[in-house]
Amino acid sequence: MSSTRFKAAVLLILFLCLGMWWLVSWQYSMKWDIMDITLPWNHFISECIRSGNLPLWNPYLKNGFPMMGLPDTWYPITWIISFLFGMDVWAIQMDYLLHLFIGGFGFYSYAKFKGIDQRYSLALGVCYMFSGFMVGNAQHLGWIIGAAWLPWVVLYFDRVIEGNGKAEMLKLALVSSLLFYGAYPPITIILFYVLLAKMLFGFITKSKKLERKAITKIGLSFLLFLLISIVGIVGLYDLTPHLNRGGQLPLSNTGWGILTGFLPAKAISSFVIPYGGTSLNGFWGSDISLINCYCGFLTGLITVTGLLAKNKKTWFAFLVGLLFLMIAMSELFPFRSWLYYLPLFDKFRFPSLFRMFGIFFLLLASGYAYNDLGKSIKSQKYSKIIIGLVLIVFLGSTSFNWIQEGAFGVNVLFESGLQQFNKLASFEDKACINFFILSIVVGALFVNSLVSKNWLRHLPFFVIVEILIMSQFNISETVIHFGDPSI
Repeated sequence: MSSTRFKAAVLLILFLCLGMWWLVSWQYSMKWDIMDITLPWNHFISECIRSGNLPLWNPYLKNGFPMMGLPDTWYPITWIISFLFGMDVWAIQMDYLLHLFIGGFGFYSYAKFKGIDQRYSLALGVCYMFSGFMVGNAQHLGWIIGAAWLPWVVLYFDRVIEGNGKAEMLKLALVSSLLFYGAYPPITIILFYVLLAKMLFGFITKSKKLERKAITKIGLSFLLFLLISIVGIVGLYDLTPHLNRGGQLPLSNTGWGILTGFLPAKAISSFVIPYGGTSLNGFWGSDISLINCYCGFLTGLITVTGLLAKNKKTWFAFLVGLLFLMIAMSELFPFRSWLYYLPLFDKFRFPSLFRMFGIFFLLLASGYAYNDLGKSIKSQKYSKIIIGLVLIVFLGSTSFNWIQEGAFGVNVLFESGLQQFNKLASFEDKACINFFILSIVVGALFVNSLVSKNWLRHLPFFVIVEILIMSQFNISETVIHFGDPSI
């Protein structure tokens, strides 16, 4: 590892500890499915391994369950943690934090590989770690593992396509296998089609000679993937006929229909006011763990500058990200229903899962826009105007909410603490807090842009500060359990 990558890894760990201090300092435990389902499951695997047995059969689940049939039973990182520490409350939380780091470092590596400025690549890695998917779906460890390995799979896939050596083929097979073993299975299915589309698109713009070499290397990587993943593949193939969820699911949005768990259109507000998404379950029409799309407001502003400047890479990545969001919003758009007829797309629910890919491409679009912004004085002037206008809107919204609601939000937050505020605050109260914080961050950035010639070099710092502060409010609702962790 180069010194630059090592420094980036250290900084990402530091930011992870700052943003997830609730868990790192053992103040609170996590909650919901990761504690109720994943922990008992992984604890059984851990106990088997530490006693010298393979986790083939679980006699404690209903009338017994063939553990060997599910790929995550064989996920190497679970085994490593089990060997070293055993699997308990604290270990499962460290497992979650570890995969946040893997995802953040992976996105940093991919953004840097695509030529995005190193500082901004680091900021994007932090944004990916603390995105609405990573924080909102913290209870779904399989989803987090999938998001963690996604950048690595795409990185090595692109490197193989571009003609890199044999080592890249092995790395691609390895990270793809880790994703297959640890991730929620639909993520592997979706990513397979994404990579297939990337390959077809790449072949259109490459020479025939390079095309033949790429096909050979991708084919060899796929064979290596099959060899590494054979235990999980065979076990899953044998188990599937015996599962009531192994067959075709209906094309509906109720019960076990594939449209169940969509991303509500109202949830788009989470790009600006993610904290509001933790209120009013009935209002959203979906589980609060499925609605958070936040990946940094300032990154979105930078993307807008790239779109206005008609940067082709920014537009392409933005449109791909937008497409994934529309697939996730299956109540409005027909795209998820159309995908139903592709092989394996009739096997899983939760269209909101697609927002993970949307966040990935939107952050990538922001990176391209930042690069373009640094090359154009005219674009920088426009960006200052945009930032100033946004600041006026935020100050106006904050003032209006303050007049309408009074000082309830701020008073309760500072007098009674975040836990009490979460219980009493309305959507408007939480939105007001969001606007207030963004007003400070955007205001500081605007002032910096006026007084400093190097304000663009400082922008990644503001992006990191914003994502770390804003994410704390959602972490308090969708990640940690306010209570005595010793229980």
